[in-house]
Amino acid sequence: MNESALLAPRTRSPGAIYLVLILVQAVSASGLTTIYTTLPSLYREYAGASGVGWAVTSYLLFSASGSALCGRLGDLLGRRRVMLTALVIAGSGAVLSALAPTLAGLIVGCALQGLAGSLTPLDIGLARETLPARHVPLAVGIIGAAGIVGAGVTYVFAGWVTDHFASHGAFLMKTGHDISSARLFPSSMYNCCWDARSCWPIARWSVWEWAVFKSVKCCRCSYRNRNGRMRASG
Repeated sequence: MNESALLAPRTRSPGAIYLVLILVQAVSASGLTTIYTTLPSLYREYAGASGVGWAVTSYLLFSASGSALCGRLGDLLGRRRVMLTALVIAGSGAVLSALAPTLAGLIVGCALQGLAGSLTPLDIGLARETLPARHVPLAVGIIGAAGIVGAGVTYVFAGWVTDHFASHGAFLMKTGHDISSARLFPSSMYNCCWDARSCWPIARWSVWEWAVFKSVKCCRCSYRNRNGRMRASG
């Protein structure tokens, strides 16, 4: 193999890009869905508190403002960098919402999760940046479908987790989703030699990471906090 062939840039696989776009859009769609699903549990856990509704309001406020701000930052600093930062912040907000002992901490965590709302315009811009022009219409359709399917699946799973592990379990489930997307994102988008098949080990590892993380944290934290608050309200 000659030197020019060795130095030539390798083509990024469209399959790996589609996988990342789908995961990121699913994160964007699952944030508000998770909060809506946990509202009945939150009203029971914070019985008598009048500010539970601010969990939804803070998410929507940060989602609206974050979309405009992150869109501009994506143009200036790069969409991939801003998207990864938003994923990390949204995941941190989910952890805070799950582990915060007070209603104020829950609201702050939901506000941080609202930054995931900025992922949709960044996702579309990233598709236009990384895919050939003829693939962009298909990518936009896939992004839209991923958001709808992701929200529907989140309703089902978040409802089941909330029934068994209270609201903390649902927020930890959301954390696992954010972690999986954040771990897969750099390997697929920054390393041009990866293809869809080579992304599978990372995706499989992230699924196991999510399962272990959710099981341990839900059992140790969610039950303890829920039962403590139930006894206090009773």
